[in-house]
Amino acid sequence: MKKSLLLCLLLVVFASVSFAQSLTIHISGHVYNSATQAPIANHQVYIVADSTVAPYFGYYNMVTTNAAGFYEANVTLTSWVNIVFHVSTADCNGVMHMATGTNLNTTAISLNFSICDGTASPCHAAFTFSAGPVNLFEYHFVNASTGTNSGTQFSSHWNFGDGTTSTVFSPNHLYAVAGTYTACLVIYNSATNCHDSICHTFTIGTSPPPCTATFTFVADSLNSHIVHFFGVASSAVTSWTWSFGDGTSGTGADPHHTYATSGHYFVCLHVAGVNCQSAFCDTVFVSGTTPPAVYEIWGHVFAGANTLLDHGKARLFKINNGTNAAQLIAVSSIDSSGMYHFNNLPAGTYFVKARPTPNSQYFGQFLPTYYPHNLYWNGATAIVVPPSSNPRDISLRPALTPFAGPGMIGGCITEGFKSSAGVPVGEVDILLKPLSGDPYSNVVSDANGLFDFSDLAYGSYQVYPEIAGLTTIPAVINLDPNNPSANNLSLIVTSSQVAASVNDPIGIINSINIYPNPAITELRLDLSLTKATEAQLSIYDLIGRIVFTTNVSLSIGVQSLNYNLSAYSNGSYVLQLRSANGSVISEKFSIVK
Repeated sequence: MKKSLLLCLLLVVFASVSFAQSLTIHISGHVYNSATQAPIANHQVYIVADSTVAPYFGYYNMVTTNAAGFYEANVTLTSWVNIVFHVSTADCNGVMHMATGTNLNTTAISLNFSICDGTASPCHAAFTFSAGPVNLFEYHFVNASTGTNSGTQFSSHWNFGDGTTSTVFSPNHLYAVAGTYTACLVIYNSATNCHDSICHTFTIGTSPPPCTATFTFVADSLNSHIVHFFGVASSAVTSWTWSFGDGTSGTGADPHHTYATSGHYFVCLHVAGVNCQSAFCDTVFVSGTTPPAVYEIWGHVFAGANTLLDHGKARLFKINNGTNAAQLIAVSSIDSSGMYHFNNLPAGTYFVKARPTPNSQYFGQFLPTYYPHNLYWNGATAIVVPPSSNPRDISLRPALTPFAGPGMIGGCITEGFKSSAGVPVGEVDILLKPLSGDPYSNVVSDANGLFDFSDLAYGSYQVYPEIAGLTTIPAVINLDPNNPSANNLSLIVTSSQVAASVNDPIGIINSINIYPNPAITELRLDLSLTKATEAQLSIYDLIGRIVFTTNVSLSIGVQSLNYNLSAYSNGSYVLQLRSANGSVISEKFSIVK
């Protein structure tokens, strides 16, 4: 591990990009209603591009269809480079439809979509509550939710604020001790994809029994920064206390308040009276324009069939304009009912990834998993909002147990950008895999970028860093009695990939060039070696599966190798050449037939 830390401190990566003449690629198409063939207007279409050779080029854009269902975008390249364009759009069920094109031999790409069109039905969560006439610790909760197909057709999830939950439509609950509790109701209608939630805070036992408080609000017609509030209580109260969310407070049943700036404010009303005490909070948007639409993504996380995860974290990633990589924008704790929840989200495309935390009884038994059941981001289902088609339940993939032994693999993961080369990267999921098949286990890099796998049997392993939005080039490690450990593994994060290799000061492989790229049916390798060596040549797909491997005898100097690709499907691949002394060089290429 000391070697790994030293490697992290000394690692500096430089990159250079050269440019030539500019070129414009035109991407366009139509989006039609699959039932009527009518054009779908004002519909979002996402365009993502990735170069297949250096200099690497990343592009992301969201465009909207016009009244004729037509979309278009112009992509300007500062130099000619082969680009694979992925164009996608969501149908009425939130399912992504994707089409792929390339600028090989063309500057115009046309891709059309035929999808279902529609919107979700609205609903509103609401409930009332009251203490029992005999036992003030026993509460009766009445589900008052409304909306299309409301009533008992809603599924209801209650959290009573004391660590217990219920799915009864209108439950009774007995609290054990006096205190202040926040009870929450989440409703979901599978027939209409409708979801909403609400919470109330109250005090029981030694405090007066609660009544239910709420409020409505409206912006002033002449000054949108003035908001009028209207308090409501289910019984007579003697005091009204407001917290306006900007550090100020007020009193009275129906106050008005002037906000200095636009934005979201968390406003709370507290009422009290004879045998009455209650609080209610809501988010208020203050703006001179119409508030932007915001959305929610939520769901359950399962550790095995019908078993909810007890403790964990869910991470939300969003693709940003101008980059291939997905950005981590929020982390949600997974509560005792196995639920995660992200709210106030702008429209866009997201990935959700969940994993157990060390305090979970399932830690080490299950792997980090994307919605709905995928280990790798490029195989996961993208969540597009709108619409908010919840719940988005995640079924964690189980970990496998490798045979125990004296072996160890360790290293560090760092950034490889010019401005931050060598900076450690923490909180990265790193998978340990066999040469083929599902991973054995997962570790998370620490704040210094360090990681290690211990107690491993001798054999061959892949170390696969998994970062949403980036291509991974895995490292292949062989452990045997002569080499029982590999603790100098370096993982380098760039804007387009995570490259994994073992640091090699000897450098047998001087250079490698592969062409044509994209390839059609044949791939040629031109190699330059400083000395003769035996080597292993492997081709991986983008989730680390070996699709081809062979052993080759290489001589000193320049030589060429040719391989037939007619049996392989279109897509992106990684070619890796590993010499007998462990020197590794990897190159990315694509097949387009």
